[in-house]
Amino acid sequence: MRPTPEERSLHKEKIMDYLNFDRKGPNRHCNKTLTSDGKNFSVHDCILGAASDYFKTMFSVEMKEKYDEVVSVENVPLERLENVLEFIYSGDIEVTEENMLEVLEDSEYTQIEGLKSFCNRFILQVVSADNCLKLRAYAKRYNLDDVVDRTDQSIKDNFASVMKHKDFMQLDVGDMTNIIKQRNKDQEEAVFTGIVQWVNYNPLQREELFVNLFSQIDISSMSSGFLAEVSTEVEP
Repeated sequence: MRPTPEERSLHKEKIMDYLNFDRKGPNRHCNKTLTSDGKNFSVHDCILGAASDYFKTMFSVEMKEKYDEVVSVENVPLERLENVLEFIYSGDIEVTEENMLEVLEDSEYTQIEGLKSFCNRFILQVVSADNCLKLRAYAKRYNLDDVVDRTDQSIKDNFASVMKHKDFMQLDVGDMTNIIKQRNKDQEEAVFTGIVQWVNYNPLQREELFVNLFSQIDISSMSSGFLAEVSTEVEP
């Protein structure tokens, strides 16, 4: 006879609860101290190494931090490091629309795949026309392919409103081209307007790109009234 999966899970949970309690209070078994913004956090290097490839490398290879009792974590601010440690020890963290990108950055920096995966799932739930461009940029930076797909769909469905955001003007030509290729074909007028606005935002660098972007639009689907208005605007 062996313990059931539930009993084994409870056993593991009890151990982690004790270690989490130990780092916050008695410190009987902690062997490292992390410091950020002047605050110290007692930790067990084996627990951090098990949860984070960043800490595993830090405490296992021949680096200064392997032998130092106090280790500075300069790139993770105080409150964010506290949240990361709570996730490592308990698996618990509160991710909101306000802090989701910070948590994502911290998960990438500390190389905690479980935390990154959780952020990925949360971001997928909050993609909207208002934030899709910003989230798309982060998703590309941190290789969140399903978030890229979700944001691309949001851009495709809401192009007329998306192009009004400042982030739209910051797109590089590669992203702009991809967005145009994935557009809904019934939004040609909005896409044309978006191209003009994007080019005019930085005409010195983008004016020569207009013809290539414009060539991807189906003019025949535009209304005669819209084309007449455009013609009037460009007349000298």
